[in-house]
Amino acid sequence: MNKLGGSSVNKMDRKTIERNRRIIMKDLCFKLTSLIPPPHSKPAKEILSQFDQFDQAASYIKQLRERIEELKRRKRLLALRTTDETDNSIRNSWAQEEVDVVSSY
Repeated sequence: MNKLGGSSVNKMDRKTIERNRRIIMKDLCFKLTSLIPPPHSKPAKEILSQFDQFDQAASYIKQLRERIEELKRRKRLLALRTTDETDNSIRNSWAQEEVDVVSSY
């Protein structure tokens, strides 16, 4: 009898655990969907399947990654430009000092 009673308890526990897991997953899916800004998501009038919502999220994340890479590339170029300009201005100021020293003799 304990065996039967125990198995029904285990069955109920498994059902409860699965129900809770589904609730948590549904909540996480909702949170993920809510993080996508309106310009990147479909209009609210359309009801999207969960797969479509995941597809939108993946697409948005891909766009963000591409934008991050582009911004990093631009930052490196600006840093190189700034370094080159600084080096040139230092060279020019040294050249000007040499000219001043030579002309004073």
